[in-house]
Amino acid sequence: MGASAALRWMDDRQKRADTVSAIVAKGTRPANSVPPPPLPLPEVVMLEMSDALPQQLSAQDVRDIRVISDYCDDDREIFETHRLDAEHTVGLVFCFFGVYQGPDIVVVIDEDGGWELASIEQPSHRAEYEPNSPWRYMLTTAAYSSERRLLTFWSKGRGLADCGSSGSWAWDGEVFRLTAWQELDPCRGAPPGSWLSRWQTANDPLDRSQ
Repeated sequence: MGASAALRWMDDRQKRADTVSAIVAKGTRPANSVPPPPLPLPEVVMLEMSDALPQQLSAQDVRDIRVISDYCDDDREIFETHRLDAEHTVGLVFCFFGVYQGPDIVVVIDEDGGWELASIEQPSHRAEYEPNSPWRYMLTTAAYSSERRLLTFWSKGRGLADCGSSGSWAWDGEVFRLTAWQELDPCRGAPPGSWLSRWQTANDPLDRSQ
């Protein structure tokens, strides 16, 4: 009783009551009917975009990248690249595909064709217990949107997608800075779209459906 009342109070304070995004006081109004937060969201400043084609990775580059991680046990040498700015390209190199998802290794390619593992800013609570984890440069279901200029990932806790985490990053010229983070730890049948927002920015205000 007390927990339900507290969550209902949160719905009311956040103006989520009677919307699909409410925790308890759910309704039919769409999530975009919730008013924005009262304070301006922070924003990651990105370098000017370039019209140049993205740099590419050679077959040897892809093999060298894949041997960095012991996880990459699939023989398919699949990759994609996208232009970040005038001097950098992002490369997503396929690692393996599991039951329903798999990770990519993220690299940054310079204009001479050289590459290095991407520096991807992690939420503080993840970085504290994974300081040397290969998942610092590996993202599950990784994708890059050239239109939104965001690197994204989506990791289901299980096939139902009723738990897990998702995030996005913007390139600031040196590091992929965290622009949004959602997660839900308990796998208890929560419907898609119910993951809790832990961080958002003006680059990715989380005003879209999960």
